[in-house]
Amino acid sequence: MNSEKEVFEIIERLKREENALILVEGRRDAESLKNIGIESEIICISQKNMYDLTLDLVKKDKKIIILTDFDSEGTKLFKKYRKELESLGANIDTAYYKKLKFYLKKFIKSIEDIDNLLATHRTSHPYSYNPE
Repeated sequence: MNSEKEVFEIIERLKREENALILVEGRRDAESLKNIGIESEIICISQKNMYDLTLDLVKKDKKIIILTDFDSEGTKLFKKYRKELESLGANIDTAYYKKLKFYLKKFIKSIEDIDNLLATHRTSHPYSYNPE
């Protein structure tokens, strides 16, 4: 399976997630995910106390998907939140982050750029794989 098709399939699976919370770093990250059709609840972690936030998230009893940026700071945040949430017994899904980072880190460094990347791709490759 080629990487282009894999990215589209990951995004499509993310769109179909039910009963999930998605953690992102900031408002623009959340907007980008909404622009590509993600309907799950998206929570921005910037400007929030990690310990209070993680306690609140665990109480919601939902799968938590962490989608921080692919740069070194985003990777540190991913690991920090994963560790804290796992220690509280939360249901963490790390597959989306790991797969998207693997396929996209050469092209983008932040979640906020996903919508532009996909839009640019559709414009420059109109006959390639597009699940819509």
